[in-house]
Amino acid sequence: HFLDELVICCGVANGRAGVTPELVAINYRCARIADNAGRTYQGEKIVPDGPAACMTVLPVHGMIDAVKAEDIPCALSFSAGAYVCNDVYWALLSCEPDFGHRGLFIHVPGTDAVDADRAARAIAICAEYAFNS
Repeated sequence: HFLDELVICCGVANGRAGVTPELVAINYRCARIADNAGRTYQGEKIVPDGPAACMTVLPVHGMIDAVKAEDIPCALSFSAGAYVCNDVYWALLSCEPDFGHRGLFIHVPGTDAVDADRAARAIAICAEYAFNS
């Protein structure tokens, strides 16, 4: 039995030019394509009586600077979108008070923008920065 202090979830965001730590998860779903269960969402809250958004408590600006210092493209993203990645991030951030962890969602671009080794290094830098702050 162990208690996680830090949880980092990741997703691929093709079309982005760099690694993008997400600042906010929004309490909203809207997707033009169906999920794996065949459901589509036309604009609804994830948690009907929940707050509009949850924000990470982690120092994302410092993380971004640390990643950039190793010459890996990185920028802040203000939202994980309104589909699967956001649902994952919402669940992660909204359960922080119950489990005591700190959470972050990081989108990595396609390998045409940042190769897998550098994307993995960026994620490791963010984790190291979080543990040392």
